[in-house]
Amino acid sequence: TNPTRFTVPAGTGGLYLIIGNISFSYGPDGNQREILIVKNNSSTLGDTYIEYAGGLPGPSCNVSATDVAIAGDYYEFKVYQDSSSGVNATAWGSLTKLH
Repeated sequence: TNPTRFTVPAGTGGLYLIIGNISFSYGPDGNQREILIVKNNSSTLGDTYIEYAGGLPGPSCNVSATDVAIAGDYYEFKVYQDSSSGVNATAWGSLTKLH
């Protein structure tokens, strides 16, 4: 198992809704924040990019996509920020079968 992935189980292929959110803490510098949904480490299905002007609270990014998946397909959220030091972040995601 891989704890960073949402994997489609055997026998449950179909149409899925993938949703992700990341909330960043305040960063003293840097202004770019981004979250992507990536399928099977190759295809980007959704991407949200923001320019952050600074201040409190820190920014949040939401992303969503729908996709037809087969058993074994997996989805990951990739997150980027450009502060010169690390910033804390809180994230959540979901994979819901629609059809």
